Amino acid sequence: MIDIADIAETVALPAPPDGWFDYGYAALMDGTLALIRARRDVHAEHRRWWDAMTNGDPNLRQPDFWSDPIRLSVFDGVAERDAITVPAAAHPIVDRAADGRWIVAASRADRGERNGRIHAPDGTGQGAMILGDGIETMLCAPDGTIWVGYFDEGVFAGRNADGAWPVSSGGIVRFDGVGAPIWSFNSDADAGFGVDDCYAMTLAGDTLWTCFYSDFRIVRVTKGATAFWPNEIAGAKAIAVKDDIVLLAGGYGEDAGRIALIALDGTASRAVGQLRFQPPKPHQAGLVQGRGGTLHVVRDGMWHRLSVWRAAQAVGQQPASGQ
Repeated sequence: MIDIADIAETVALPAPPDGWFDYGYAALMDGTLALIRARRDVHAEHRRWWDAMTNGDPNLRQPDFWSDPIRLSVFDGVAERDAITVPAAAHPIVDRAADGRWIVAASRADRGERNGRIHAPDGTGQGAMILGDGIETMLCAPDGTIWVGYFDEGVFAGRNADGAWPVSSGGIVRFDGVGAPIWSFNSDADAGFGVDDCYAMTLAGDTLWTCFYSDFRIVRVTKGATAFWPNEIAGAKAIAVKDDIVLLAGGYGEDAGRIALIALDGTASRAVGQLRFQPPKPHQAGLVQGRGGTLHVVRDGMWHRLSVWRAAQAVGQQPASGQ
């Protein structure tokens, strides 16, 4: 089976500056890569703490990894630029709006906590917003809105003290540019099913594509209108789309390195081929993310970019409009 390392565009990431460690990455809407760096090697320290807790003292307190700032920058495959230093958020999830603003969200939050912060391109704070607990993924759209997908602990968190449901109960929620929720899948989609855990999500322009637990339908949301296709590939962690071809990357157990190519035809779908990739190592900075028509995989400091068109070509298919 073809490994994407043999067909993807691959470049080495720049080394972090002295005193900084790679924490994570995010594929941005313009095809560049956001580099998220911390003052501590969070992954290595977390592993040491976990090993010590599970093998010795179960009450050992987790270190505070997020008291120092984080560093954000953009890598276009040639040069790193636009570096800023901003206050950290616990387990930060990052994206960049079309106007250059950075959105930094803490994936876990208390009820009512303003866990999403907006920063100007130079790092100046421009406000904070309530994005909810249990954030799995966050994407800025060209129209200025922000899409957030939640994992199950956010979706099923229960009512607030005032009886209202938390924003995360929406499963996938669309916010305006300053954090007001304007649409949610579980409340507003007329689909007959809901999001239990948002495993995979991408934007093709302003159109959302997603594949979520529990039945893993392939779903498209365009201006609030939903369309969906049956799908037998379970557990994918990333989705990329080009015309009538969908890539679903990841899965359970031995399928963690699987890329399934799915052709959409009317209201039906069919599997047309598979590729493989090497998932990021545990306790190491890595990425598996679809953004529009490209799958991004970062492992061992190497950035692999695989277009849906190239993947389809490799298995003898081709999207309707070509490249």
